[in-house]
Amino acid sequence: MFIQKNVKYFDNVQLSILLAFDTILCYNIRMIKLLKSLLYVPKCVACRCTLDDTEHFMCSVCAAKWIYEARPRTSSINSAMGDVPLIYLARYVPFSVTHMLVWQSKRVEITRRSQFLAAELLLALKSEMPLNGAYVTYVPCSAATLRSSGSDQSETLAQALVAEAANEDFDVQLLSLFSNRSSVQQKSLGAEARAENARTKHVIDAKKAANLRGKKVLLIDDVVTSGASMAVCAEQLMGAGAEVTCIAVARAGKDK
Repeated sequence: MFIQKNVKYFDNVQLSILLAFDTILCYNIRMIKLLKSLLYVPKCVACRCTLDDTEHFMCSVCAAKWIYEARPRTSSINSAMGDVPLIYLARYVPFSVTHMLVWQSKRVEITRRSQFLAAELLLALKSEMPLNGAYVTYVPCSAATLRSSGSDQSETLAQALVAEAANEDFDVQLLSLFSNRSSVQQKSLGAEARAENARTKHVIDAKKAANLRGKKVLLIDDVVTSGASMAVCAEQLMGAGAEVTCIAVARAGKDK
């Protein structure tokens, strides 16, 4: 009887301690959320102005401009193995909302921008092709770009696209297939130098690519300029037997 009473006493003490700890934890979580709401002010993913209660991701001014700019287009990338279809959202024009989105994505608050852009890309892709069973991979940035920005925008965009697709019950998988062996940024080179640099820097993982024959692969990059990097990556994917579609947020220059 003595032992039973003591066991019951200790059980009650433990329960009280757990309840007190749970109460303190819940209080701290509420305080953290309150502080976050006070310190974090939602801003437009493009122009960085403060959003009001009715705005989400974009301010009304940028949203209106984005509706005009974001008109999904189909084009192609010229590669040594033939033309590869390209789907992109908008033209990369200086001082446009598209330009601000991509430029800011390389520097600050990449998660929200990537979520927004991934949702826009998914909307465009659904109307162009069946997505179930597709793989998503990306054109990796150079080491210099990674050092300056702290992240690979194309990789973040690919991750966000797969997450958005999963939310809509699409069976899409992310594969990291390419390594980037160059420390030189493509934007610092001319057209011919870009092509040569791309051929030496983007190398596919042969083991991962061995199972791609007959598979749909979406190759993603944030901006297509000369298309050299995307073409080289697409060639290696097609060499592995994959059906490749290139996708991008924006394209600079004219369609070929």
